[in-house]
Amino acid sequence: MTSFVKKGSFLALALLLKILKIFCQFYFIKFYFKKPKRCPTITNPLLLKTASQLSEEIRNRKISSESVVRAYISRVKNVNPILNAVMEDRFEIAIQEAKLVDISLMATNLNLNEVKNNSPLLGVPITIKESIAVENLSNTGGATGLKGVKATEDADVVKLLRISGAIVLLVSTTPEYCVSLETYNKISGTTYNPYDTRRTAGGSSGGEAALISSGASLIGIGSDLIGSVRLPACFCGIWGHKFSREIVSTRGHIPTSEDATFKSMFTFGPLTRYYTDLPLLFNIIVEKNSKSAISLNSPVDLKNVKVCFLKDYSVFRFCRKPEPEILFAINKIVKHLECTCMCKPELIKLPKTGGYSFLYMEKLGSIKGVEDILENYSGNYFKELLLHLIGKSHITFTHTCLGILNCVYRCLGSTDNSDEHVNTIRNQLQDTLGSNGVLLLPTHPTAANFHGGVTSKLYDYGYTAIINILGLPATQCPVGLNSAGLPLGVQVISATCNDRLTLRVAEEIDKLFGGWIPPPFSE
Repeated sequence: MTSFVKKGSFLALALLLKILKIFCQFYFIKFYFKKPKRCPTITNPLLLKTASQLSEEIRNRKISSESVVRAYISRVKNVNPILNAVMEDRFEIAIQEAKLVDISLMATNLNLNEVKNNSPLLGVPITIKESIAVENLSNTGGATGLKGVKATEDADVVKLLRISGAIVLLVSTTPEYCVSLETYNKISGTTYNPYDTRRTAGGSSGGEAALISSGASLIGIGSDLIGSVRLPACFCGIWGHKFSREIVSTRGHIPTSEDATFKSMFTFGPLTRYYTDLPLLFNIIVEKNSKSAISLNSPVDLKNVKVCFLKDYSVFRFCRKPEPEILFAINKIVKHLECTCMCKPELIKLPKTGGYSFLYMEKLGSIKGVEDILENYSGNYFKELLLHLIGKSHITFTHTCLGILNCVYRCLGSTDNSDEHVNTIRNQLQDTLGSNGVLLLPTHPTAANFHGGVTSKLYDYGYTAIINILGLPATQCPVGLNSAGLPLGVQVISATCNDRLTLRVAEEIDKLFGGWIPPPFSE
């Protein structure tokens, strides 16, 4: 009986996805014929330095924090009319904080090493996803029902960043309740990809990724329940990391849940333009009692690292197969690690289930309070779909589609063996990777879709979502551009608490592909 229900679920979902695809193409066809806009060229050299370089030069008083903060504020003002990635700024306060940094450096009795140890990001600007609380700034999670709500205190990670000396410039856009892989909400509108404004910046940390990629931010913090750090980082050609489960405090996020499944799948994560800033942010925001568990600063000998990769992607049922350019990049990485770094390559197979995307829906549906996250319209999601045709719906289109899929899942797809499937996959993968193995996996099977394209291909998130289900760490690495000039990305995954392995391999990928490639700017 269970197999019959499962088969019926797949058929219903396949049919529903086809209907959604047709609807999406009708609803978002306007984006196909628009001429893409381009951000202005970066002219200020301060905008091209890493956070590590800026902090060192500020400490040495070669440059002022005020000049850096003003440079980034100017850049945000230049690009935001094109990208629409800012929910609310605090520019005037940030300038005053930068002035105080410069004054304190003139008066301090500490030597440079003491200043570095105490405040490794002293005077460096940073941006934060709007769903993460920054005191006195917008904290709605993009939900119209929360419009106007301000955070009353900083989230824990923001407190740690402020202690490190970072200066918060703004909070960036996110989709409604962070439940979409397209950054759009009815408060601020659509956020655009700097490589091609006709295409999505990804979600739900799309505002962060767009700003960082365009040179309007350098480092930022996002949140990740389904791939919401890695996917925008992939689409915008930058670095992003999903931590091992529960090693970073997620207090101060909209939405949230006390459910154990939610906590095991959800985490915050850094987004950076340059690889070298990832370890810097790691050491700042990882909780003290977790730093020893992940041994972040322990050296990694690549000769002892096993590099696993797949030949068969059919286990990602409903997901599209990776584009040849992405598979070529993975093969290039494997060859480089084998020949240059003496790593040991290994072709592996993942356990087959009903499809990793479907398995994610099962886990998501089991979270207590998920209806609060999706807003409980019961059977009215189908009504909302019709209301979208006449522009009367008060929730976003993607939100509606996810609600419909959740309803279908609950009617046809509910099973009691999702935990069994997850444990089977986790145990096999943990055994395969061990303490010295990494797995290379596409972050997304394609480059950035046209706006609305993500909605019609919802299950492509399987490549990132499976990592959330398993609670494993993953680093999104930019691996060049495709023939259309759009960024491609590859994830480096390891067993739990082996984040340092993914970072070390990511460092080699940075050397191989060169990291961030600037988007096409206007002349």
